[in-house]
Amino acid sequence: MKLKLLIAMSVLGLAVAACGGGGDDDGASGSTSSTAAGVTTTTSGTGTTAGEPGTTTTSDSSDTGTELTISAVDSEGFSTSSLTAPAGEITITFDNKDPGEEPHNIRVVIPTGDVFTPVTNGPDVQSMTFTIDTPGDYVFFCDTHTDAMKGTLTVTP
Repeated sequence: MKLKLLIAMSVLGLAVAACGGGGDDDGASGSTSSTAAGVTTTTSGTGTTAGEPGTTTTSDSSDTGTELTISAVDSEGFSTSSLTAPAGEITITFDNKDPGEEPHNIRVVIPTGDVFTPVTNGPDVQSMTFTIDTPGDYVFFCDTHTDAMKGTLTVTP
């Protein structure tokens, strides 16, 4: 019986660690940075909200890369299911406007390793910067609402 309890607790601990979104961010302001196989990711949280619900903005500058903004008002979906950027450095700002303090994030699946913001309760703003040099379609989603909150990042030449 003790062995079964120990195994169950170990599995639960692994499941909780896997669902944590890859960080120990408790929603407070801060930043993290990592590099994996040619992708540099910098994630930072401001703890504030900006913009209007349901808005997505794109700004392209060859000096600073491409900046994209996407938001969530609730667990029904992102403000858009489609983002587009030219190959190169991309910054995605994720604005969790959920007034019910729902935990959300954004994760982009790319061949060199997923890039993502920490899962935090709303309202909160998180940003991440990474580089994709290969044009193509890349899936993005929220780790806590994978069925309802998903879309495609199209990287163009």
